Amino acid sequence: MTEPSRGADGPGAQHGDPGAVPDAAGSGRPAQRRDVHRPALVLGGGLAGLGVALGAVFGALYETGTAPFGDAAPSSDSGPVAAATQTWVDAMNSQKVDRMRASVCAGDQAKFAQDQDKPPVSEPVRIDSVRDVSITGGTATATMTASVGAGENKQTQDFSLTYKREGGTWKVCQSAGTAQAPR
Repeated sequence: MTEPSRGADGPGAQHGDPGAVPDAAGSGRPAQRRDVHRPALVLGGGLAGLGVALGAVFGALYETGTAPFGDAAPSSDSGPVAAATQTWVDAMNSQKVDRMRASVCAGDQAKFAQDQDKPPVSEPVRIDSVRDVSITGGTATATMTASVGAGENKQTQDFSLTYKREGGTWKVCQSAGTAQAPR
């Protein structure tokens, strides 16, 4: 038995277009070019559309304040949180009751009800850094590294601080978390 001839126009003929496929009639003429990139284009377009939709949803949630994530540092509020920390340390160093009371949230002010002014501390606390500021709505947390003394007598300690925003101003707030008075 002999094999049928596969001439230039037969089903096995090679044409210059590698993507061409013989038509159903077997004429060997290119039917339609198979688009091997089509699935990638469809997938890419779908992912791009999904990205735009997610961006719009999260943007709307963020703008309305209902985003499922908190503002975290660095943020524009990290400066005011650091300033509140400095105000608090300065007030504790001064030992002036009114300044100490003004540097803390309303929930902590009662702690100073029986206190009286004293002379400023002999070795004031110095803030070395305020870092890891994390803000969620009207509360914040930060880590303060502070030191006392100098040279061989210098002591350094980290403090975890919690803050509340009251009347548009950040205040250290031990009752809202784990803030400790520097010593």
